[in-house]
Amino acid sequence: MGPLIIKYVALFPLFLSSFQEGPLTHEVLWPGPYPVIYSAERIALQRDALELGDRDARLVALRQLRAATDETAFEIILGRLGQETDPKMVAAVLAELSRSPFQKSGMLTDIVPFITHRSEDVRVWAVSLYGRLDGMDPNVLLKCLGEDASQVVREVAAERLCTRFADVPLPGFKHFWGDVNARVQASMVDGAVRRPNCAGEMTALVDLARSAAIPVRLVLAADIPLQPQGVSSALVPVLVGDATASVRGALAT
Repeated sequence: MGPLIIKYVALFPLFLSSFQEGPLTHEVLWPGPYPVIYSAERIALQRDALELGDRDARLVALRQLRAATDETAFEIILGRLGQETDPKMVAAVLAELSRSPFQKSGMLTDIVPFITHRSEDVRVWAVSLYGRLDGMDPNVLLKCLGEDASQVVREVAAERLCTRFADVPLPGFKHFWGDVNARVQASMVDGAVRRPNCAGEMTALVDLARSAAIPVRLVLAADIPLQPQGVSSALVPVLVGDATASVRGALAT
């Protein structure tokens, strides 16, 4: 027999059981990634590691617990908020909670004090987490946006408000249309134009399209499909002539 025939003969037994169960489809021959299963014992081991004095070991344990995507592991992480005092650990706890698919009743109240924490990292992750929780109060993030000295914190707050545009009143967005931080300004314009009642702001939007920073003009160009006919008709002629190629490109797409 030729080498190719020998190869097929050698491989056939490996596929026999699958073939007997059904045809050798793409999913059978190239399965997706295997699920990672965390046993209760492994979760308990990581919980115990959080009591170690070594900060790096505790950071690894936090990441492992969040990767488990298990509600018990989530509860363990959440419980660390009241126990950790090291700002780096507090920030890490908030970061892993922000990345978790789980929520718990009462979390909003637990997170609010950390939004004004002395550590910038803590505030960043507290704002990120608070802004994605069900029932969040946009006024908390608007207050943070107006008062926090950190531009990073403010940018995260603006991004979260933008993603929750349906919960934010239009005046809350408009208040920051003239913000000195172009990223903040862009997020607040983006959130506003996604609301259905923005048609009355056509003149202000056209002014922004003419004179605002590039991130704002990019947002206005990308959001043209979301605009009422009257608004888009006023914005397109301005943005078509924009001096920045990326703004014109966003309009084209």
